[in-house]
Amino acid sequence: MEARLLEASETAVVLELRTGKRLTVSSQLLSENDRRFIDESKNAAIEKLLQPEEAASAGEQVIADFPAEPGKISAAIPCKLSREWSYFVYLPKTFRRSRQYPVIYLMDPGGGKASTVQRYVATAERHGVILVASKEAKNGFGPSDEAVQAMVADVKSRLPVLAELSFASGFSGGSRMAYLLAETDPSIAGILACGSGMGVYPDEENSKVCRIAKLRSGLPVCSLMGTNCFNRDEAVSSQVNLDAGRSKLTFFPGKHAWASSELIADGFSFVLGVALKDVTKPTPALREQQLRYSRAIWLRVMAPGLRVWDKADWMAVLAGFPGEPLIKTTATQTMAKLAKDPEVLAGRAANEAVNEFAKKHYALYEKGKSPNPDREAEAEKIASKFQSLPQAEILRMLAKPKA
Repeated sequence: MEARLLEASETAVVLELRTGKRLTVSSQLLSENDRRFIDESKNAAIEKLLQPEEAASAGEQVIADFPAEPGKISAAIPCKLSREWSYFVYLPKTFRRSRQYPVIYLMDPGGGKASTVQRYVATAERHGVILVASKEAKNGFGPSDEAVQAMVADVKSRLPVLAELSFASGFSGGSRMAYLLAETDPSIAGILACGSGMGVYPDEENSKVCRIAKLRSGLPVCSLMGTNCFNRDEAVSSQVNLDAGRSKLTFFPGKHAWASSELIADGFSFVLGVALKDVTKPTPALREQQLRYSRAIWLRVMAPGLRVWDKADWMAVLAGFPGEPLIKTTATQTMAKLAKDPEVLAGRAANEAVNEFAKKHYALYEKGKSPNPDREAEAEKIASKFQSLPQAEILRMLAKPKA
């Protein structure tokens, strides 16, 4: 039979005969050579989808009266209408002024600087995102909210951002500012928090009392937390009250510190994916973002060194995501093959053990200050089941007092 391959799944292929008629054939009827050809065709088609974007012309990269260059962190840029406030900007290397981009607003407890932005550059390049960091907003600075609001307004008026895909992020007190921005700005589509829970300042009655941020229902949130950070109990208690499947808490070994650039990039990928999946009737610009997202996550999945259970989880994301159809189909098939892999099952079980241990011991605020031999013994018993996995260290460190 001579025919052209149109579609292929795990169970069947759709062929177009010379007459133009379409025929669906069970995959079980295919020869070994046919199956190899289909796999090679899929791989070639995906490779074609992943070809690097052509460089933009110099004119396409320049924004009039805006001192920022793609691929470089800018100097502090004053807001046009409120020049006492300023911010740093990073435009992705593939930036074109004729296109619209997601944006991440960054807040640092010590005030924004180039190093704040640098932590997110890998994220910007993975997803084609504009990064913006407030210079003046910081812990203990009364007008921080005013500085952040001025930054957001200035960015929206001067840069080609997709307002529907605006995100807030930061570390420690900067993370609290991110929660507050999400509370006050309905355009914020998600939060990537590091080193804090959902407590924000100020409160209407007492500016020195932390209160829980009033987020809209279902807002995507990813929290990155050191195992022994003094805010870990707040992060766990916050996570318990967020929507399952739309929020995530990831622990890394350490105290009160920024997460690594890789964890930041993966955390943002989670938040962005949830936000984009929510878009049921996308504009052309949002549809392009959905397609770009699936390509970016496929590249992440194919990168060397990714743990197999993380690969399976990202494949599951792609399988349920409205992105590139070919990537979606291939991810569905790959996920099905990985689902019963012993290493995947062990990794997922270890992740669940970490989550359950954290909820059991730290779901209440102000827990875990003092040593607890029983808690440490429990953690050791659980960790012994996952001796060769990195989650074992996470469990053992979680059992120790916060610092």
